[in-house]
Amino acid sequence: MKRTLLILAALLLCVGSLRAQTLEIEKPLTLTERQEAVKYERLDFNQVPCALVILHLDNDNVDFEGDIRTSQYRNGEWWIWMIKGSNWLTVKAAQCTPLRMEFKGLQSSKTYEVSLRPAAAKLILTEPLRGDVSMTDASNPKFLRRDAKGRTCAIVRIGLVLPEAQFQGNGVVHSEYRDGEWWVWLSPDATQMTVTAAGYQPLEMQFEPVQASSTYVMTLLKEGQQRVKRTDGYVDLGLPSGTLWKETDEVSTINQWTKSRHLKYSEALSVAGNMLPTKEQWEELKENCKWEWQGNGFKVTGPNEETLMLPASGYKGCDGAIRFVDVVGRYWSSTSSGSDSVWALAVTFGDKMLSKIAKNTCDGYSVRIVKPKETEKTQKDVEEILVVDDDEEVSHEFSKTHTVTVEEEEVDNEIYMFAEVMPEFPGGMDAYNKWFLDHLQYTDEIMSYLRFMGMKYTVYIMFVVERDGSLSGLRGYNNKEGSKPLVDEAIRAMKEMPRWKPATQRGKPVRVQWIRPVVFDGSNR
Repeated sequence: MKRTLLILAALLLCVGSLRAQTLEIEKPLTLTERQEAVKYERLDFNQVPCALVILHLDNDNVDFEGDIRTSQYRNGEWWIWMIKGSNWLTVKAAQCTPLRMEFKGLQSSKTYEVSLRPAAAKLILTEPLRGDVSMTDASNPKFLRRDAKGRTCAIVRIGLVLPEAQFQGNGVVHSEYRDGEWWVWLSPDATQMTVTAAGYQPLEMQFEPVQASSTYVMTLLKEGQQRVKRTDGYVDLGLPSGTLWKETDEVSTINQWTKSRHLKYSEALSVAGNMLPTKEQWEELKENCKWEWQGNGFKVTGPNEETLMLPASGYKGCDGAIRFVDVVGRYWSSTSSGSDSVWALAVTFGDKMLSKIAKNTCDGYSVRIVKPKETEKTQKDVEEILVVDDDEEVSHEFSKTHTVTVEEEEVDNEIYMFAEVMPEFPGGMDAYNKWFLDHLQYTDEIMSYLRFMGMKYTVYIMFVVERDGSLSGLRGYNNKEGSKPLVDEAIRAMKEMPRWKPATQRGKPVRVQWIRPVVFDGSNR
C-alpha cells in the first residue's frame, strides 16, 4: 500500500511539471558477470528464479512497467527482478517522459545492466526577433551600453524563464536576467547569437542586423512547455471576459522620421477605434491579474500565467514635454469621464500603484488595444411574427400580417461578465480568504503537490453567482493538470459557503460568472 502511494505521488509530480525531459540510453542492456541475481534470488509466482536488471540512474523517484516481480533502489542503482523471458521494460522517472526499452527475452538467474541519463532538453524559438518601436529601453540612459568600438548597443528582451542561460556570439556585449526575462545587449549589425544552459542543447539563432539604440523582443520556450495563448501579437491572459490584450503599445507617425507613443485622446480614438479598452476591461485586468513592478513598468500575469508588459512610458503634457518616463504609465480608455466631453477616463500607475484618473484630452497618453470576446445575440427584444388568417389560402406571399411584440421577460437569465454592482462574499475578501483558511483540508496528495511546488500554490475557480447568491457551475479554470486535487478541494469548500450578496444590474439581481483565486499554503501544516 505504501509503495502504491509513493508511485501515485511520483506520477502526480511528473504531471505537474512544466519541464518534461526525456531519458536516453547511455549504455544498452547487456548480460554481465555479476552474480547478484543468484545471491539475491527472487522467484516468480511459478517458483522460477527471476532475471535481475540493474539500472544505473541517479533518481530514486522512478516507477516501472513490465513483467516485474519486485524492485528496489540501492545507492544510485535500481535493482529490478523480472520474470524469465521478459522482453520489454518501461521506465517512468519524475519530470521525464516514459522510456520503453525492448530487448531479447531475459534468462533466469542472470544479471543484466543498463545505463540511462536525462537527455539534453531543447529550447524552442516561438516568437522570432522583431523590433518594437514602442519600447525605448535601448535609448534610455539608464540602460545604455556601448560595445568595444564605442557604438550604442541594441537591447533584445527575451521571454525565457531560465536564469542559468548564457548568451554567446561576436555581437554579445552583456546580458542580465531581469524578473523572468533576459536582456541581451548586442553590437549594431549583430546577426547571430547562441543560447546555452546546463542540461539543454545549444540553440543557434540568426536574424537581420540589429540597429543601434533599438529595442527588440523575442520568446523562447523550454521543450515540453506549451504556449498557445499568443496569436497575431495579442495575449490571452485567461481573463473571465476572454479579452485579448495587444503585446505592445500603439504608435503614430508624426513625420517620416519620427514616431510617437504618446497620443492625444482624439488620436487614440483614431488609431484604436472600438479596440480602445473600456473602463471595465482595465478593471478586469487589475482585479484578475498579478501586477509586478519591474523598475520601468509592470509585468502583468494572468490567471493562466501568461504575461503582458505595460511600460512606464510617462506622458506628454499639453505643452509637449514628456514627463516621468520609467516612473509613471498612463493609458487611455474609451470610457467617458462624466458629462464633460473635454475629459476622458485614463488609467495611471506608478511604482506599485494602479488608479484611475481623468485628464484633459490635450495630454498625450499611451494606447494599448484589445480584442474583446465576440458575443452573439441569442434573443431579440422585439420579434415580428407573420400570422395567416384561417380563412385565407396559405401561400408564400401572405396577404395579411400582424405584428406581435414579444415583451421582455421580467427575469433576466443572462450570465454577465460584468455588472454595475459585482457579487460579494459576506464580510468581503478578508472573510472570503479566512473561509478557506478554516475549511480547506490538506490531504497527503495535496501536501505532496505543495512540497513539489514550493509549499504554496494558487488555483483558480470559475463559477456563477446566481440571483439568490448561491454558487453554480464551479470548475477549475486554466490550472495545471497536476493541481486537480487542489481544484477539487477548493470546489468542495466553496460548495459549503454561505450565500453571496448577488450582483445587480439596473437595481435588479443578475447572474455573474466570475473567476476567483484559492490559495493553498502548506508551510504551517
